[in-house]
Amino acid sequence: MNKPIPSFHAARPHTPHPSKEKGVVLIVSLIVLVVISMLAITSLRNVSSSEMISGNVRTTELANQAAEFALRYCEKEVENFKNGLSNITINDYSDPPLWSKLDNKTNSLVNWEGANSAGKVNILDGALLNQANITYATYKRLPECMIEVGEDKPKADASVFKITARGFGPEVSAADNNRTRPVGTEVWLQSTITFN
Repeated sequence: MNKPIPSFHAARPHTPHPSKEKGVVLIVSLIVLVVISMLAITSLRNVSSSEMISGNVRTTELANQAAEFALRYCEKEVENFKNGLSNITINDYSDPPLWSKLDNKTNSLVNWEGANSAGKVNILDGALLNQANITYATYKRLPECMIEVGEDKPKADASVFKITARGFGPEVSAADNNRTRPVGTEVWLQSTITFN
């Protein structure tokens, strides 16, 4: 009988099979990287949203301060008028009130906007509101107020005055010659003064 001749093969170095765990580590690392990236993007969005909200609050507060300043200024001028010391514009009584009269065609406030409004509205002096010696004024469009007699009497005999003021944010452009409607932040305040 013939015996088979044993064959000899050169011995190969034993290489272990790659572990399946190494592929799992890569996938977990990618997932963690994606989660961290999403957290970073979310936090950046939150920061920019907070910044935008803070800017809007600041703008509204500045407009509110301007309106408050105009209201207080005109209230003081009404007191001066009653004492014969002021020449501020005071409008006669009208029904409906001048401050709220609306032009239905243009949807603008007739006595606040447009070339004909200049004689009815008191526009504050910029030196009263903006700081001197700075490059940029805080307010481009100055606050305004309208004073109306609150009863059907002559101005000199009137005991009730309605004051309406509006202030603008720093982003609102200065009034042009036509006194076009302002675009931007606008705050309205109103008060009534009664003399006995």
